[in-house]
Amino acid sequence: AGLDIHSLLEVGTSDDFRFLNLMHELRPDIKLYGHDIFVKDNVPRHVTMIDDLTKTDASLIYASHVLEHFTDAHEFGRLLRHKGSQFMI
Repeated sequence: AGLDIHSLLEVGTSDDFRFLNLMHELRPDIKLYGHDIFVKDNVPRHVTMIDDLTKTDASLIYASHVLEHFTDAHEFGRLLRHKGSQFMI
């Protein structure tokens, strides 16, 4: 059986939202969230941007090429574990 995913959060979205757009094509049934330190003005309708990582209940968190931008990467790892979500770094 595959992963039971009802929502996905991408930490560090690309300017063109490539990953979240691809996920929307593959799984239009899941809720998509994005988090980025930069304000995005071209957010697709199927993506909800969030400011606070602690306030999401995403079942899968995806973070690619972002650890080096966190002041405390260990704290980010603890946050992921605390959320009880599955994650890919």
